[in-house]
Amino acid sequence: QTGPNVDTDVYETGNFTCATLNVDGLPSLINSDGPGSSGTTTIGQKIAAQGWDFFAASEDFEYHSNLVSGLGSGYSVGTYKGSVGAAQIFTTADTDGQCFFWKTNLTISEEEIVAFNDKEGDIWNGANTCIKKGYRRYVYTIAEGLAIDVYITHMNTFGDEDQGNTESNPYVAAQLSQLRQLRDAVVANAQTNKRPAIIMGDTNMRYTRHQITTNFIAPIMQEGLNITDTWVKHRRGGYYPTWNTKSLMIASKYAGNAATDIACCDDQRGEVVDKVWYLNVPGATLTINSKSYTNDVVNFAESSTYKTYSDLEVEDAQGNITYLSSWAYDQITGLADHFPVVVEFSYKYKK
Repeated sequence: QTGPNVDTDVYETGNFTCATLNVDGLPSLINSDGPGSSGTTTIGQKIAAQGWDFFAASEDFEYHSNLVSGLGSGYSVGTYKGSVGAAQIFTTADTDGQCFFWKTNLTISEEEIVAFNDKEGDIWNGANTCIKKGYRRYVYTIAEGLAIDVYITHMNTFGDEDQGNTESNPYVAAQLSQLRQLRDAVVANAQTNKRPAIIMGDTNMRYTRHQITTNFIAPIMQEGLNITDTWVKHRRGGYYPTWNTKSLMIASKYAGNAATDIACCDDQRGEVVDKVWYLNVPGATLTINSKSYTNDVVNFAESSTYKTYSDLEVEDAQGNITYLSSWAYDQITGLADHFPVVVEFSYKYKK
């Protein structure tokens, strides 16, 4: 069959899986309930067993060698910037606490490390000024002349909820400034190189607390680019949560703050601060598409504790929100204080 509406081009297709995980790697003197050396080795072993093609780690400070050891010989490693110590009470360590890992058979190049211009919070208030938080960019080459930009990031902490969700809250102002800095870099590169991009990491942001659609999603779309949040696409039916409403917490990590949070029975529908977005350039030869999104509670659980709460709102697996006078479930403690967000992608390009 031929004609004006028939695509006669020949395409090459494939799949890959990526993830982002805060490995909770502050030194034990600072973070006594963190995974430590042995727990971080276990995290590496769990990652190797899952077989992700590449992943971003944040808070990869003290136990980097344990993480690498747990991964085994199947992964290459980006630049490790080092840990933090007591000196950071008085100064800023030359580390972003991030690292990038990829299977040795992949072609990853062009590492770029950029610090954020704005930050908020000293050692006693989020410790954001103690390190050089920022983003990194890598290039994943799928085939000759065809590549994807991969951005990883760790942003400012949220700070005091009592200060509100607008930029009059200095923590929110710093976070949104960082988001816009990252956005502008992503847009400029995509418009120049016509490549898809993946943006992932611990943003410390939620759609319910931060105007992400206003400062990130909408401006990118207005530039003629297509941007997708994998969680929104696969777990929220394509609908972004409403800003300045109660946070949608995953049940396995629910902390019991009924005044500010809604507990989501389905961990996949609950929002976490770890995000994976992806961008396509209309008309480009190479396109990517997310196939699945998983907040991997199951494979990275360490223990569970039976919890009971009263007088709170709970969202069921179908998205219905109900007020419950009592609620009980098993709260899960993970190997780290975040669970990994894992996304499977497909790609397609003209041969």
